[in-house]
Amino acid sequence: MDSEILYSLFGIIGFILVIYFTLKSTSAKMDTKTEAKKKEEIIQEYKLRLEKALESLNDDKDLRTAKKTQLLQEFNSEFSRNIFFDEEEIRDIIAELSLS
Repeated sequence: MDSEILYSLFGIIGFILVIYFTLKSTSAKMDTKTEAKKKEEIIQEYKLRLEKALESLNDDKDLRTAKKTQLLQEFNSEFSRNIFFDEEEIRDIIAELSLS
């Protein structure tokens, strides 16, 4: 009878330890980002895409303007499908991108 109780206690303690270490390791791995930080990362990615696309077109102003307009329309479409941004924010972001 005593050995059954000891085995049960060790089993329960072992089970609790496994659950504790599992929860502790998964919570440490989660790198949560704030919504504002995620938005800023997304905007920076679009700025880099715009700069890289227009990099080679510095000489031809008309071609650069046409390419920039095309990219801004694409970005607007992509932003409108993004859950992080509302219409007003999209308008502000596109205006900011158009100035760069």
